[in-house]
Amino acid sequence: MSNFIPSDNPPVFRVKTWGTCMEPLIGHEEYLLVKRCAFEDIRIGDVAYCRLDETFKFAHRVIEIKSDNGKRFVVTKPDQRDMIDPPIPEENILGKVIGKYVGDRLVFSDFRLQNISDNQNESQKK
Repeated sequence: MSNFIPSDNPPVFRVKTWGTCMEPLIGHEEYLLVKRCAFEDIRIGDVAYCRLDETFKFAHRVIEIKSDNGKRFVVTKPDQRDMIDPPIPEENILGKVIGKYVGDRLVFSDFRLQNISDNQNESQKK
């Protein structure tokens, strides 16, 4: 993912992807439209745009939402990998993906409804 985050905190911003772990939904070097949102607006299956640290940002699928001692977290996973990301605290969730650019067209989509594996559906039942 791009390291660019607008400094004026607009409600919607564009980022450029890096990598193939979210294909075919999100490809390498595509541009995504990200909407800032409250933690309560994140749902299992959404593609969240998160900050792991100051230099690494990524867009992965939310597979779990949890809280521990008053702190709230999401657990994310790339669609094309078996690994699960470390829990991401609420303050490191920068928004959720609401669209992507296909050529010069902006396509809006409910990314939550696409590419959810059987394993992720099973984890929601627990």
